[in-house]
Amino acid sequence: MFMMSIWETIRVTRARAGMLLLLALASSSLTAAVDVVVTLRPLAFIIEPLLAEDDTISVLLDARDSPHDFSLTPSARLTLAEADLILWIGPEQEQALSDFLGRPSAAGQRALAATRLQGMTLHRLDADHIDPHVWLDPLNAVVLARSVAGRLTTLAPERSAEFARKAEAFAVAMRKLTDSLAPQLADLRPLPFLVFHNAFQYFERRFGLSHSLALVTNPEVQPGMQTILRRRQQIEASAARCLLREPGASLNLIRTLTAGVPTLRVTEVDLLGYRVSAAPDAYEQLLLGVVESFRSCLTGESA
Repeated sequence: MFMMSIWETIRVTRARAGMLLLLALASSSLTAAVDVVVTLRPLAFIIEPLLAEDDTISVLLDARDSPHDFSLTPSARLTLAEADLILWIGPEQEQALSDFLGRPSAAGQRALAATRLQGMTLHRLDADHIDPHVWLDPLNAVVLARSVAGRLTTLAPERSAEFARKAEAFAVAMRKLTDSLAPQLADLRPLPFLVFHNAFQYFERRFGLSHSLALVTNPEVQPGMQTILRRRQQIEASAARCLLREPGASLNLIRTLTAGVPTLRVTEVDLLGYRVSAAPDAYEQLLLGVVESFRSCLTGESA
C-alpha cells in the first residue's frame, strides 16, 4: 500500500462496498488528498492506517540504504519538496537529512521529527545520544499516529473527524496488542541474551526484557583488538546462548567477537520490516516478527 522501493508511490487502497463506495466517489471532489513522505518503512506502517483511497504515502529509504549514511539525490530533494507532510525519526537516525529538514526551510516546516514529538518515550544510548529506534515501542507508535493526524487535519480540515477517528482506532489496537504481547514474553524475561548493538531497548523496556551485553557501542566503527578481547571475556562470562542482530550487522565481526562461544545462536531481527508485506496491520506484523525473533533466539524454538 506504500512504497516498497525508492521513489515509487503507491495508492493507499481501502475496500469499500455498496453505498459506502458510491458515497466516497460522490464526495471525492470535496475532500483534499494528502501526499505523505516518510523516511523509514516502519513509519509508513504506522501512518498508512490514517490515510484514505486518494492519499499517497512514499518511503524514502529502501533496503539498500543505510539510514545513518545515504546520499540525498536531486530526485529525493524533489520528492521531499513536493510532499504535503514529511515524517522522519530525526537527526539521531537520518543524519544526512539534518541540514535539509532540521532547519527553518520550506521542507523543514512541513517535517515532523519523531524524536521531537511531545509525549514520545525516549531512551538514550549514552549521555550524549538518543536511541532513534522509537518505533519499536507500540505506545510511541500511538504518539506518532496522533501527531500525524493532527498535522493532517491542518492540511485537510474537512477531514478532521476522519483523521481523529482513525488515530483513535490505531491507539486502541496498539493498547490491545501491547496487553496481549506482555504475557507472551513473560517467560523470556529471566533468559540472558546479547545484542550486536543497543538497537532493541524500546521493545525490551516496554515488555520487561533486558540484554546483558551489547557487543559494539557504534556499529559504524570497527573495535580495536583490546576491545575485541574484552568483549570475548564478557561474552563467555555472560552465560548467554542468544545474540540478536539487526540487518546489516557485520557477520565477520560477530564471528570474531563470539569465537569462544560456538554454540551461540545468532538471530536477525527485522526491525525495519523489510520482510513484512504491505497490509493495514503491517505495523502489528512487524512487532510480531520481533517477538518471534526474540523467542526463537532465546529458546531455540520457532512458533
